[in-house]
Parts: sequence; C-alpha cells; structure tokens
Amino acid sequence: MQVFAQDDGEALDLDSEFAALPPDGEAYICGPLGLLGAARQAWQKSGRSMSGLRYEVFGDNGRFAELAFDVEVAELGAHVRVRADQSMLDVLVEAGVDMVFGCRRGECGLCAVNIVEADGVIDRRDVFFSEAERQENSRMCACVSRACGGRIVIDTGYRPDLTAAE
Repeated sequence: MQVFAQDDGEALDLDSEFAALPPDGEAYICGPLGLLGAARQAWQKSGRSMSGLRYEVFGDNGRFAELAFDVEVAELGAHVRVRADQSMLDVLVEAGVDMVFGCRRGECGLCAVNIVEADGVIDRRDVFFSEAERQENSRMCACVSRACGGRIVIDTGYRPDLTAAE
C-alpha cells in the first residue's frame, strides 16, 4: 500500500501506476472525489475494463455547502423537504417512496433518479456517473448528490408491477 499526501507535495502518477499493472490487473483506490475522477479517466485512457477499477469515497465531499432543498416525485405527486443534514434517499424512503439502493456512497448507481426539472445547481457527490453523463444533467444518485437549495422534480423510475394485481 502506498499513501500520497497532496498537502506534502506528493502526487500519484496514475498513468504510470496503471501501466505497470499486468493486463488483467486490478486497482483499488480510496480518496476524495477529485482523485477518483482522475483515476477513472486514467483507467479508461489505458483501455482497461472498468470492472477492474475498485474505489471507495472519503465521505460525501461535495463542491458546495449542504443546503435544504425541496423534492417533488413526479410520478407520485409526493413533495418532501430535505434538510441540510439529510440525504434525499433517506427522506424519500421515510416518506414511503419506493426506492432501490445499495451502497449509500454514490458508487453503485442503484439509487439513481431521473431529473425532470431543477431550478438550481446539482452538487454531484457520486463516483458512479461519467463526466459526460454529469454534463447531460439528466440523472443523479439520491444517496449522496444534492440540489443546492431550491426545488428539484425527479422520476424514481420505479413502476409497480401492475400484473400482480390482476
């Protein structure tokens, strides 16, 4: 295991580290979102399968301070308020909204919701979506990503099995 502390002027050369791995090698990285994003880019550039890159996030280090925001679930007409100290996923589950989720760290993408409308900036704290997907601004991970105040309308994608009721 190696540790590189940016505060001490140390830098990890991801391209060299990944090139030194055997063709079927794997990499395990944990750190802040910036490092994980750089690792994903370097891993993709190396032509390796994304399944070989494993990572873990240091907490929920967003770009903006946590603010309260309102969420409307379009298909249910449900309205909830997410306080600064809560995740959107937790509030939706508490309100009885059926959600699919797994890691609760923004790594697996199971809790991703469709953004129907947002009147503010989305603070993306996940490592699941690629930079291109983030630019589309059409989906977000409910477990860690947040709206920077204001209101957001989402579609959870959940559709109850209507055939079971027949």
